[in-house]
Amino acid sequence: MDGTSINNLQLGDEVNGAYALRGKKLLPYRDGTGFFLRLTLADKTGRVEGLVWEQAEEVNNCCRAGDVVKVTGRVTEYNGAIQLNLASVEKCPDDQVVPERFIPSTGVTREEVRETWLNIAATIKTTHLKQLLLLMANDHNLMEAMAGSPAAKHNHHALLGGLWQHSMGMVKAAEGVAAAYPRVDRDLLVTGALLHDIGKIEKYRVRADIDYTDDVSLDNIITYLFRLGRYLLFGIR
Repeated sequence: MDGTSINNLQLGDEVNGAYALRGKKLLPYRDGTGFFLRLTLADKTGRVEGLVWEQAEEVNNCCRAGDVVKVTGRVTEYNGAIQLNLASVEKCPDDQVVPERFIPSTGVTREEVRETWLNIAATIKTTHLKQLLLLMANDHNLMEAMAGSPAAKHNHHALLGGLWQHSMGMVKAAEGVAAAYPRVDRDLLVTGALLHDIGKIEKYRVRADIDYTDDVSLDNIITYLFRLGRYLLFGIR
């Protein structure tokens, strides 16, 4: 489920879509007769306040900050700013979450990643390194992960496809070093630059935010790399 981007909401619009729940606060009515719920909803274009006037306590218990929620309601205005008067709020199932709505993306595709990967492999003369890269290029799940993974939770390349963008920057730097220092093993340097952060495809998960997976310990990443390396080594002749 998508919905209108927050920066495109207009006064009077009907709203029916999914947004990231960045915060919530259950507040009492002034007369003490009950509660209403104030939500902060977001997508990658901005934030908007949403208000739940009925069954606020039940809605408060059904979701938490960090969830993606499906909402219906109407765009209203208060003190010169738009807000949402919400008729319903429910947690969005994981299989309906589209991370691209909430996290900036490079837009790179699996096919583009694979094409560039193969172009890099074509420049590698060392047989076992070339075979390694060619074998990995045929792993469509790996290419998909490289195209969609961030390189960090914050700071540098914290966006979908950021891992690929960062890896390409490192490859370019490695090629520059190899050109300036001919005695350097260019093939090893470039291959290492391309693969140096590959464990990050297991480190992060993406939904409404970039977050860590349940186990991001060094041992877990090393185990993943060992498993990947063993698989790849069996494919090299």
